[in-house]
Amino acid sequence: MEEVLSNLFLYWMIYSLLGWLVETIYCSVPQGHFVERGFLNGPICPIYGFGALFVLSVLKPYINNLFAVFILGMISTSILEYITSYLMEKLFKMKWWDYSDHKFNIRGRVCLLNSVLFGILCIVLTELIHPPIKFFVNEISLTLKYISIAVLSLITSIDFLASVRSIINLNHKFELIYQLKEQILEKLEHENVARKLNNLRESRNNFVENKLDNLKEFKESLVEMKENIDIDIDKVVISFHEKLKALQTENKYIEHRILLAFPKLKSIKYNEALQEMRKSMKEFRQEHSKKKKN
Repeated sequence: MEEVLSNLFLYWMIYSLLGWLVETIYCSVPQGHFVERGFLNGPICPIYGFGALFVLSVLKPYINNLFAVFILGMISTSILEYITSYLMEKLFKMKWWDYSDHKFNIRGRVCLLNSVLFGILCIVLTELIHPPIKFFVNEISLTLKYISIAVLSLITSIDFLASVRSIINLNHKFELIYQLKEQILEKLEHENVARKLNNLRESRNNFVENKLDNLKEFKESLVEMKENIDIDIDKVVISFHEKLKALQTENKYIEHRILLAFPKLKSIKYNEALQEMRKSMKEFRQEHSKKKKN
């Protein structure tokens, strides 16, 4: 029993690594540059590992029927992807991928194109990939398996905890950006900008109604009032943008990597803040590149 569980863990690690390679190549080739993928920092995509184990166990009775492997593999992996998307959205308050722009999608969580590709991968997995990997894993001594499992489990656990913590930090930053926007509105109201504007309108109305002779004096009062309003607004806006810029650009490595690894990542509650952070990150990278060239 212990050896069976050991083999399953090693299968999970191997297929998580292979999944990361497939995902990275699939996304990098169209972009023309390296695109790092995956929730974790290490070169593994756990969903592929679980998917492979699930497929190998479910499709075992149909292993000699390629059509059955394709259809059942396509359905089972799509179900797994849908459930994973749903659970991650509920746990982290974020939508990690979105296929809404693809034809024949279900709530943007799965789409026909990816399901077909997964069905093909299931055939490749059962016919070509798993037999040699199974032979390789069976040839490893039990002692070496235990050592490998201990080391890999520790590294993966640390990586997982660090990634989860980064997601929590990102959500906190999105909330802070949202709160800053609310603060600027409150601050403007506190500075009595609305009252000053009303006074401006009243002065204008008085001028029209009373036909004041001192036009020069009235114009000067308007200019002075406008300058005071502009100063009040500028103070608030400058302070807001300084805080906002700091929040948007001072991302730790893992937070930055997650945003790059999931280009369609959306925050359920603070998506506007997330998109602003992306924009700010892009501008920051462009400025940094210009400085390097100069």
